[in-house]
Amino acid sequence: VLHAAAVGVLGDRVPEYSLAIWHGINWPLIMSVAGVAGGVALYFGLRRAVDIHRLSPRSLGFRVFHWLLDRLLGASRRVTATLENGSLQRYLGWMVLAALAVGFAPFFDGGRLGLLDGAGQPMPALGWLLWTLIVAGALATAALRRQRLVALIVIGAVGLGVSLAFVFLSAPDLALTQLLVEMVTITLMLLALNYLPQQGALDDRPLRRWRDAAIALGAGGGVAAMIYAIITRPLDTVAGEMLARSVPQGGGTNVVNVILVDIRGFDTMGEIAVFGMGGLVVHALLRHARMNPEQVVPGPADRPLVPILVSQLLFPLAIAVALYLFLRGHNLPGGGFIAGLVLTVPLILQYVVSGSQYVENRIGFDYGRGIGIGLLIALATGFAAMGFGLPFLTSAHIHPHLPVIGELPLASAMGFDTGVLLVVFGAAMLALAMMGRIHTAPEPSPTESRR
Repeated sequence: VLHAAAVGVLGDRVPEYSLAIWHGINWPLIMSVAGVAGGVALYFGLRRAVDIHRLSPRSLGFRVFHWLLDRLLGASRRVTATLENGSLQRYLGWMVLAALAVGFAPFFDGGRLGLLDGAGQPMPALGWLLWTLIVAGALATAALRRQRLVALIVIGAVGLGVSLAFVFLSAPDLALTQLLVEMVTITLMLLALNYLPQQGALDDRPLRRWRDAAIALGAGGGVAAMIYAIITRPLDTVAGEMLARSVPQGGGTNVVNVILVDIRGFDTMGEIAVFGMGGLVVHALLRHARMNPEQVVPGPADRPLVPILVSQLLFPLAIAVALYLFLRGHNLPGGGFIAGLVLTVPLILQYVVSGSQYVENRIGFDYGRGIGIGLLIALATGFAAMGFGLPFLTSAHIHPHLPVIGELPLASAMGFDTGVLLVVFGAAMLALAMMGRIHTAPEPSPTESRR
């Protein structure tokens, strides 16, 4: 407004450099600072004249304001008491309902599901068999939900079926990741079940059962519709551009790995940061509940020789396999995420067979420190590109010819993948190790209870 007034009054007499300076001033910031400074000055000025904290205004507006404020606080307390009642089942239900609301919101604003956008190809018999096994396993998990250990074994079979489905769809990277994540997740859930009753509580209230069934059907149907809409879309998507850019710009023939560590490396950086934070949060929550290593996972009492030898032989073999998958990940199925999980599985086996004290004394690896080192390596790889005047996490690749080996493809993204490996291994092992060390107080005897 002031600028327009000045131009209207002075016209051409306003110098150009004055207008440039005027436009360069951050007026919102100046007005905000002036407002805060004026408020502080007014407050201290009133404080010198009168004790404003002892004033009791009795105006109608003041009383209405406090009445509305009290009603608002009371409503918030009632809502909080209704929602946060300590029921994990209710928390999970609200999370699923929120996800459903977000997923279906676009369709109330003119969106469309697009189920018939593309003509699907007929599925071979093997695909139908895998689909039937996965659905049957999911239904069996729901039916056996009260027998928690049996339900966990069945849902593990569902994860294996999903891995086989990825193999059937020619996605070996996803198959390896799904299989290894399933193994680590089942182990983590077994540790959690150790502190829960063997059977879930039976709830015969029909209304609650119908409510839970409706939520489950809505979530499952929404995910199924979304997946069907994706797989029936036309094939002229961004995937073709990713395939075209993978080799010339990323220097790798494994498009999945190139996308993760190069094209969308910034997303992966955020994901490993969240993964590492999750492991550290588990450590922070459970570190005061730790027992001595031999009291937690002491291993079998008779120390069987054959399982111990097998587990000890598997670990160096797992290191070799993890190194192999890590080095080939940029051009063939593998990568840092898969390699980190490959290291996790045999180490957990050693915890079970040999005991925690033996493993921790022999390995001597600080999982929390490994998370920090991995994140620092990933960040250093990203900032190294900025040193050459390129954007963060821009990768470079060379293909030198060595006398005996021949052509050796090297990419700077390998440094970033190293950080991924350390974060995944450290976070997974930290969570699993801490879950195996929760101290549970023994239940008091009837005599002690009476006392």
